[in-house]
This record gives sequence, structure tokens and C-alpha cells, in this order.
Amino acid sequence: MIDIPKDLLITTCTDPIEAIVYEVYGNTFKDSKDPLFFQERAMLCPTNEDVDIIKNYMLDRLSGEERTYFSSDSIDPSDKKSKDDSIFSPEFLNSIKTSRLPNHALRHRIEGLCNGTRLHITQLAKHILEAKIITGKRAGESFFLHRILIEPSDSKFPFKMRRR
Repeated sequence: MIDIPKDLLITTCTDPIEAIVYEVYGNTFKDSKDPLFFQERAMLCPTNEDVDIIKNYMLDRLSGEERTYFSSDSIDPSDKKSKDDSIFSPEFLNSIKTSRLPNHALRHRIEGLCNGTRLHITQLAKHILEAKIITGKRAGESFFLHRILIEPSDSKFPFKMRRR
């Protein structure tokens, strides 16, 4: 059992997500354009589901352009046993959530942070994001994130999946 110091506990609240976001980011996160504001703060979540809940809560409160990027999921063509199996429909493949793959739908806003990284999104395009690194030796550098093909090698599924 791990004992958490009492001063770190949020003991009274009506909305636990609102309370934790307020404790870490205050009321100003939605107005902050300064990457240092985000560089100095972080949250750790026990599950990817918790990450999604908090990320969506925060995105709902940000202004500005939003885009949702959708993956293109398929069975790996080298998987001859599963390739033509109709049970593995695109809808089924899109519904898969695992720590080995990003979710099928990824919401982003300009000025928002990418899930699990220390990047500041500066531009959104159809198949590419521009971001600025806010931590580490390359802090301040801008770069582009483009769509890539991901094929998990240690999949727990009875088929080989591809997500792009």
C-alpha cells in the first residue's frame, strides 16, 4: 500500500476531473499561450481511459480551431489467415484501444498538447501537425508530425493489425 501525503489529496469536490485540472493548471490553462506554463506542469494517469477523459475535458475548454484525425485501420496483407475474414470490419478495427496504438480518433487544437508528450501544437493541417518541443535539449525547436504506419509486433490479437 502506498500512503499519499494528506496535503496532496483533493478531499472535497463535486467534479473530480475539474478538481484535478484546477489543482495542476488553475483556471488559466485555456488562456495560456506560453509553452513554459505547460512545461512546468504534468499529470500522471493510471489508465489510458483516464488520459482520454482528462484530455477531452481540457480540449472542451480550449478555444480555437479543432481537428479530429482518424486512423485508417486494416489487417496486415501478410496475415493470410485473417486478411479476408469479414469479422475484422473497419468498424471493429477502429474500435480497438490498446496501449500499443494511438486511438482511432485523435482530437487536437492549436495551442494544445499532444497526449503523452511535451509538445505544443502550433498548426493543424489535413495529414500533418506542426508542433514545438517544450522540454529537453531541443526545447523551442519546431517540427512536423506526419501520418505514419504502425504495426504492433507484440499484439495480443489473433491477427496482425495496421493503423495509419
